[in-house]
Amino acid sequence: MIDPYKKLTFWVVLLVLLHHPFLLIAGPLGLTGIWRYSESGGDTEDRWSFNQSYDVNFGKELSAGINFTGDLRYSDTKDSEENDRSLISPSAAIDFRSDWFAFNLSGTGVRRETSDQPEFTEKAWNASWFSLLEKWPQLRLNYGQSYQYDDQNPHSQNDQSTYFSASMDYTWSVLRFFYDFRTDLNKDRVTDTATDTDRHFANIQLTKDFLNHKLNFSASQQYSFYETEVEGDGGEFYLSNQISDPNNTSLLPVSGLLKLQPPVEIGKNLDAQEIIIHVFQPVDRIRAYLNRDVSDKISVENFFIWEVYRSKNGITWEPIEKLPFIESEVKDEISVVNIVMRSKLEEGFLKIRVRPSSIITTLRDVSIESLEAQRRIEAETDISKFNSQQSRLSFNYRPLTNWSLAYNLTHTRNKPDPGLDNTQLNHSLNSSYILNRYFSTSIGVNEYRDKTEDQEKQISRVYSVSMSSSPLTTLDLSAGYTRSDCYDGGTHMTSTDSLNGYLSALIFPDLSAGLTGNWSKSWNYITENDSTVFGWRIYSTARIDPKVNLDVYYESVSNEGDSNLYGISSASSDSNRYGIGLSYRPSDIFLVYSNLDRDEEDNNTTFSGNISWKWTPKILISGRFALDISQGDTESYDASLNWSISRHLSLRSSFDYQSADDLDSWNLLNTLNVNF
Repeated sequence: MIDPYKKLTFWVVLLVLLHHPFLLIAGPLGLTGIWRYSESGGDTEDRWSFNQSYDVNFGKELSAGINFTGDLRYSDTKDSEENDRSLISPSAAIDFRSDWFAFNLSGTGVRRETSDQPEFTEKAWNASWFSLLEKWPQLRLNYGQSYQYDDQNPHSQNDQSTYFSASMDYTWSVLRFFYDFRTDLNKDRVTDTATDTDRHFANIQLTKDFLNHKLNFSASQQYSFYETEVEGDGGEFYLSNQISDPNNTSLLPVSGLLKLQPPVEIGKNLDAQEIIIHVFQPVDRIRAYLNRDVSDKISVENFFIWEVYRSKNGITWEPIEKLPFIESEVKDEISVVNIVMRSKLEEGFLKIRVRPSSIITTLRDVSIESLEAQRRIEAETDISKFNSQQSRLSFNYRPLTNWSLAYNLTHTRNKPDPGLDNTQLNHSLNSSYILNRYFSTSIGVNEYRDKTEDQEKQISRVYSVSMSSSPLTTLDLSAGYTRSDCYDGGTHMTSTDSLNGYLSALIFPDLSAGLTGNWSKSWNYITENDSTVFGWRIYSTARIDPKVNLDVYYESVSNEGDSNLYGISSASSDSNRYGIGLSYRPSDIFLVYSNLDRDEEDNNTTFSGNISWKWTPKILISGRFALDISQGDTESYDASLNWSISRHLSLRSSFDYQSADDLDSWNLLNTLNVNF
């Protein structure tokens, strides 16, 4: 049977070329070539890697309303461990545009070959139509298919996906209407399962100004509905749950990947990183998607320690009864960590805690970008539904030019099936007043309520007040106070008081100074522990002459009676750091900067600096160094060269050397870029 993707692609390309044969000699043509060679060694194992990549793209305006674009990318990577990875990806698109509508037809393909893995192929095509009539509803239709499979027999991956979506967006006077429908059908021919998902999303919004724009009122009602039906052969498979980020209550729960903003960097040091999610359905597995493939460097299961904690209120946590089973895989050229629970976790809050083990100290540039919570299904058919409604109300009133009031309310109701119903209410009241340059103030009150079926209601309240003043043109002052309380049912769980202050002064035309301070005290009424943190920082900048600047600072932080995860009081700690920095910039093409930093708690003194020199208009040279002069066991150096040889040719070369704990290592990277 002929692949329908190949059949459609053949006829589209044939019709376009028959109607416009001059596409065969189309221009303009773009060509990019990049060659990268890297090498590392020292006391570590010597390694090298060579990558070559090419990109050819072209476009042609066939007529006043028809454009054709094409692109072909190829890359190949070889390394010292006899790994060979190559990728080829062609794509093409044709656009039709008139006064009434626009239409786009595009197709892409990816073929990836890896020396120790099966060959992988991905194909996709998409068609999109949308209206362009003014003062009429904007309509959009989309349809597409994709195929993913490997060359094994039998396949270890063989997926086919089809989607269709339709939307309408219309603004009439002060009202805006939006509706979107999407249906997805995914067939996994390896597990013989089919997943059919329908989604409805509707939103109506009202915005109106009154009293000569002094009063602004807006309201919106949002509705979303998901229904997923999975058909299988009665075996075991996983289905995505609805999850949300409790730190961003304004966003609706999502089914599938929860994108972390920002990504959580792990492996940089031995400190543990924590991610909290709110799940509305039972959980059997959590999938953590990293930013890249690290399987060729480490074993994710052994390098990182993964822990899972659960909570009904998001305040008090307890570890799960049985340690999860950790496994990893590579999917779409990134590492995916599967945290498999040995017993099903119920709805509520989950905390994923990850840190590097002590086997290896660090692994740079590794982060978790997305999370997915899943439940295990063992049936021929499973149907799940998720209904969510969200109402928003906002008032902004400015009775005077220097006085403003604002009230915002968000009410969300989530009804998963299976799962527990959840209701969230978040509202806030804020006011700001500017008397003159000598005095301005703002106050705010915020309350958040979260009620999950068969669980106690969670309430958190935050009160804040701040003041600022500029008594002199060279002096700025500000201070603020915040109080927060959290309740579980009728029980007072935690409270926190915080004070902060800021002072900035221009003492002389070439001398400025600043002082910041903050104090906070927290109570946990359940564990009967409290903690107090006090910190301050003083700094100054002096311009010795137009070419030389001097920076100095001193900062101190004290922490007393802090509580750990289990409520056990830990010892107090103090931290004191100070330093000095000097920069010299004789011209726009040359800069030297150095600084000396001292950390009393770690008994560590670091001397570092960097230099940047634009040797010619096309050549930039830079270098950096860092020395631990107190211990004498850590030092690092790196240098780079950027050379724009011509408009079409550029070269970048870098070298770095590190020495730590009697272990030396170095890295060399050369990149040549050709662009026409």
